[in-house]
Amino acid sequence: MTGTNAIPDDLMQFVGATIKSVWTLELLLYLWRSAGRPCSTAELVRELRASDSIVSDGLAALQSAGLVSPEGQDGVRYAPVSSTFDYLVQQLAQLYRERPVMVTNAIFAGPDRRIRNFAEAFRLTKKD
Repeated sequence: MTGTNAIPDDLMQFVGATIKSVWTLELLLYLWRSAGRPCSTAELVRELRASDSIVSDGLAALQSAGLVSPEGQDGVRYAPVSSTFDYLVQQLAQLYRERPVMVTNAIFAGPDRRIRNFAEAFRLTKKD
C-alpha cells in the first residue's frame, strides 16, 4: 500500500489486470452478488442498464481473467479460478461500497499508466 488512503498493492494489481472499465466492475459485482446461480445476458443487460455489446465485451474480459464461466446456452456464472481471486473480488466489492471514487480512479489509471506517463513526456506543449 502506498498510503493510508491507497488501495492495497495486490488489489491494485488485480484491478489493473482484470477490470478495464466501470461497466466491467459493475458486471463482475452483479455476478458476484448472484453467485450460485447463472445469469443470462438479457438479465445482465436489463439489470445493469447496459448495451449488449458492453455486457458481451465485459463477460469476455471476465472470462479470460478467470472470474466467470459460461453456464448453459446463454448464461454465465461467477466462478473465480482460485480462492485468491474470490478474496480479491470480495475486497474490491467492499472498497467500492466504501470508496467508489478511489476504485474508479484506479480503473482509469489502469496498467498502462507507465506507458501514458512515458508518452506524456513527449507531448508537445505550447510555449509562450
